[in-house]
Amino acid sequence: MIGKRIHIRTLGCRTNQYDSAALAYKLETEGYRIAPHASEADVIIVNSCAVTDRAERKCGQLIRKLARNHRQADILLAGCLGRRNPDVFRDHSDVRAVFGVNAAHEMVAFLSGKKSDSTPSPFGSIDGMKERTRAHLKIQDGCDAGCAYCIVPLVRGKPVSRPLDEVVRQVEMLLEKKIPEIVLTGIHIGRYADGQNGLSDLLEKITVFPGSYRIRLSSIEPGEVNDRLLEWVLYHPRLCRHLHLPLQSGNNRLLKAMGRPYTSDDYFKLLERIRRQSEECGLGTDILVGFPSETDQEFQETVERIKNSPLTFGHVFPFSVRPGTRAAELTDTVKRSEKEARVRRLKQLFSELKSNFAARFIGQSAEVVFESDCTGVSSNYLRIQGATDVRKGELMTVTIQTLAGDMLISE
Repeated sequence: MIGKRIHIRTLGCRTNQYDSAALAYKLETEGYRIAPHASEADVIIVNSCAVTDRAERKCGQLIRKLARNHRQADILLAGCLGRRNPDVFRDHSDVRAVFGVNAAHEMVAFLSGKKSDSTPSPFGSIDGMKERTRAHLKIQDGCDAGCAYCIVPLVRGKPVSRPLDEVVRQVEMLLEKKIPEIVLTGIHIGRYADGQNGLSDLLEKITVFPGSYRIRLSSIEPGEVNDRLLEWVLYHPRLCRHLHLPLQSGNNRLLKAMGRPYTSDDYFKLLERIRRQSEECGLGTDILVGFPSETDQEFQETVERIKNSPLTFGHVFPFSVRPGTRAAELTDTVKRSEKEARVRRLKQLFSELKSNFAARFIGQSAEVVFESDCTGVSSNYLRIQGATDVRKGELMTVTIQTLAGDMLISE
């Protein structure tokens, strides 16, 4: 099958996005061609997500749609869902083969009918990346935190860090391609090089290169934000003024039941400390609603704590049973309709917080990386609409004129 055209569809997190880019490069080095559209492909690879039951359903729907609309192509399933539930999809009439995470070598062997000579790696390379705006660079994979609701350790395995010199080489390669923003990503990046100062040591090595670029951190656990890391994020000119710190719940009983290693007070004291040091830092979070036995009062406690906090945006997820997790043994007591109502309530609140935060920057200048649709992101993760003549894939300084919803408009 060498020379075949392969199209890759990606579902899920930034780590999956990186994995797909690394897979594409691996396939190209083996003689395959990457097809930008499914209609042009001989093989379609679906890189899947299994973090929620909704993500699993979405994957199944996508596979059925691809099989119906692109009968010329074989469909391969890869990623977290392929690791979690391979037997179900091996029997799926629309799927030719199933692979887990970090399975580029297995896929090449399957497609070529012969064993690959290269050494498997959980990181791969994105040397062939063609994107010119923002690049996700995986520095870490796996997790053993053991949160009660989370399936990620079961599908991604134990924590492993990418060697520092390898990360540095990948950053240099991306800068040679004039990538203006590099997002350091992984499953548990605060555990890079076994935690403590490992992430800060890495930042010290990758912020010394010449040129116009910035570094953004993806999600990091609140307990892993130490003084040295805060110095980097809040004050270093290469670092984006942005932290994404998962909370999950503002109620201490639920945090303990979830296996989260902090209290609500611990979390919000950290936010207040960050805000005292920086008015401009964007502060995001993740919230899980409807965890088994969550009461209306406990949910309302989460709402009130968020409402009175410096948070500027958030992602909200309804609890869903993940097989093999500790929470799967609990009775799912919160009705689906109630979970959906709680999701809507928090999404509305986060929309208000985001708009309020964005409004502070009207009349100010901002450095933005613009993408193909003339919108881009600022250092503190605000969406900004630019003029039609903005230059895609460059760091540009613009002046903010007004706010439309939660989108800032620049001149």
